[in-house]
Amino acid sequence: MAIDINPFENPYVSASDTVYPDTYFLEHRRAPGTFTSATSPAVRAFTDQGFTWGGTWAQPDLQHFQLPRQVP
Repeated sequence: MAIDINPFENPYVSASDTVYPDTYFLEHRRAPGTFTSATSPAVRAFTDQGFTWGGTWAQPDLQHFQLPRQVP
């Protein structure tokens, strides 16, 4: 199970450093609604509940939170 939150302000960054959907994030990194650090309260609200955050990946996906897959 996964959720993407506010992709306009919390983008995916490709291996070539292309920011998707656009460069808004580069100009507004500290704007309200952005997830900029694994220790930020907004990110911790999810990670404290067992979600992993895509912002820590080699190719950051700042909008992405996911729960570990449950194997029945």
